[in-house]
Order: sequence, then C-alpha cells, then structure tokens
Amino acid sequence: MISIIILSLRLITAAVRFLLIVYIEKEYSVSVLGEFSIYSSLITIGSVLIGMELHYVLSRSISKASYAARADLISSEFSLFFRLYLILLIISFVISAYDLNNITFSLILILIITEHISLECLRAVQAAFMPIFSTIIIFSRSVGWYLILLIIDHYADTAKSINHIIVIWTINSFIVSLVVVWFLKKYGLLKIKRVKKLHKNFIKVLLYRSRPFYLTALIFSVSQYTDRFLLGIFYASEEVGKYFFVASLASVLNLFVTYAVSVIWGPRVVKYFKILNKEEFRVIMKKLRFRYAKWMIFGFVCALISYFPFIKIINLETYNELYFVYVILLFGNLIQITSDYFNMYLYAGQRDWIMFRIVVKNALLNLLFMSILVPFYGVMGAAIGFLISQTTFCMFRVKAVYNEELL
Repeated sequence: MISIIILSLRLITAAVRFLLIVYIEKEYSVSVLGEFSIYSSLITIGSVLIGMELHYVLSRSISKASYAARADLISSEFSLFFRLYLILLIISFVISAYDLNNITFSLILILIITEHISLECLRAVQAAFMPIFSTIIIFSRSVGWYLILLIIDHYADTAKSINHIIVIWTINSFIVSLVVVWFLKKYGLLKIKRVKKLHKNFIKVLLYRSRPFYLTALIFSVSQYTDRFLLGIFYASEEVGKYFFVASLASVLNLFVTYAVSVIWGPRVVKYFKILNKEEFRVIMKKLRFRYAKWMIFGFVCALISYFPFIKIINLETYNELYFVYVILLFGNLIQITSDYFNMYLYAGQRDWIMFRIVVKNALLNLLFMSILVPFYGVMGAAIGFLISQTTFCMFRVKAVYNEELL
C-alpha cells in the first residue's frame, strides 16, 4: 500500500511538472519557455557545483549507520554547506546592490541555495530509508510553486515574464527548505549545534573521497544540457523552447519506467549488494532486467500513439511537425534507461573512477556531435545528437560492466 502511495505521488509530481511546461508555452510564450529551460539547467548545474556530490559518499555510510550516527553525518555535511550558502548570499546581495538590472542573477543564486538545501535533505532521508517523507519533499518542491504560480496568474494582474516565474519558484523553494530543515531537526536527523562547528578532518576525508563523484556529476550535468545551450547560442530562445517542450514530452517515458521500476527496486538493489554475495545480487538484477524490459515496451508503444492526440487536446498543433524529433528523442530515452540499468552495476560495485572516465569520454563525444549537428540542423540536430550521445554512453557502460565481470 505504501509503495502505491509513493508511486502515485511521484506520478502526480511528474504530471504537474510537465503541465507547467504546457502552461508556460500556452499562457506565456515559447520564448519564455526557452528562457525557463536555460535557467533550470543553470540551477541544476549550480546545485551540483556547490553540493560537490558529497551525498554519494555519505549515503553509503548513512544507510549502514545507527539513527544517532546518521544525525552526526548529516550535520557534519551541512556544516560545510551552510558556509558555502553564506558566500553565495553575500555575492547575491553585492550584485543586487550595485546593479539592480541583475536581480534575476541574484535570484538564481538564492534559488540554487534553497533548491540545494531541500535536495540534500531529500538525499539524506532517502539514504536513511524514509521513502514516504522523501516523496513528500519531491512533491512539495515541484507541485507547490506550480500551484502558487497558477493561482497568482489567475487572480492577480502580473506581468508574465521569466522574472515572475523565478520569484515564485524562489519563494516556494525557501519555504520548503525551512520546513524540511525543521523536520530533520525535530526528528533528530540534523543537529544545529553540530552544523555550527566545522569538522575539518571529516570534511577533508569527505571531499577527497567524493572527487570522482563530483567531477563525474559536474561534467555530466554540463554535458546533458549542451543541446539547450548550443540552441540558445546559435538560434533564438524560441527554438530552445520548442526543443525543451518536445524533449520533456519524450522524457515522460523515462520518468514512467523509472517510477514503475527504479523508485521501488533501485534502493533495494544497492542495499542488497552490501549484504548479499555477487551471485545473489546478479539474480536480483536479472529480475529487475525483465521488469525494465516490460515497462519500457509498454511505455514506448503508449508514447508513440499518444503524441498527436495529446497535442490536439492541448491545442498546440504547431508541434505536429516535430513528431520525428519526438520519435528520435523517444529512442534516445529508451537507450538512456538501458544505460542507467547497467550503471547500477558500476555504482553498486563502487567502480567510481570507471564511471568518471566514461562520463568524460562521452561528454567530449557529445560536445563534438552537438557542435556539428546543432548549428546546421537546429532542433533536429539536437535530437540526433542526444540519440548518438545516449548510444555511446550505453556502449561505454556495458563494456565496463563486462570488463569488470559484474554481470
């Protein structure tokens, strides 16, 4: 029953997230949607930049630690983060004070902080195996500000601009961050006194061990948005908005399969790897493989036949001409799901530097292909580049899994 509730809330979150994209396209403009896409990408990269992927190292310790020890680990992590937040806030206020025209940039910096706080809290409760609360955090981070935006737009006469969207997003993110931190403190998972004290030796060890994760995530996050950034450089924001709309629709397949399989089985697989031998782990992964295959086939067929009816329902027939772009992106998402499945072997097997090398190689190839295709073929070129990138990524991961004899 709990699994059903978790899955339902996450599906609602995913649906509302996509409906927001439709809403911005229809009620604002495709140009604003393109700007929203770029800013969202920058916020994601910014969160990785300040987060340093410490959670990857800590999650392995948190999952095996006692309840009291988990609080110490989480508090020690935030002792570093809060100092970084303070630096970003100072930069934000200085920029706003000297140049009011850069208020959007200042808001972005604040939003990176608040989004990262809630994200790290989310990762902490996931590592502590608290699925219901982690789902509530995901729901609040996404659905909350979407609903606020709809209500304000409906009842207030506000200018429909990207700044308006960023302000609403920032306010909701700030509120959610406060609530989540309060929850962790109330239930003893975050000790404010420990946060005030920086444990230098612990942080040094943590930073050293997180190097492969940090470099991998940073390079990967920049690489996965190369298509949007290049479209923004060579074309107008309208083209970015069109591509973002179709890519978001195609990524529903990825979300569908992820929520149908990985949300429930993914954490179990990593947990099982720590307590079972390799043969038992392989049996579990084989079962998971069939679950992936079943939901991938079902989701892909539904995605293919639902495009035109959906476009008609939302009255955006201009996107009918981008159907082939959508199909290419669907195939790319299928390959991405397969790639992520094989990456679970590498992560559970703690092949951290191998994952890093794979990401670097694929990021360079992705940049090469995107730099050639996007300037000449625009949105279609970005879609083809995405498909090629996911194919090479999957090939690298499969080869590594076989070479390491993890399969």
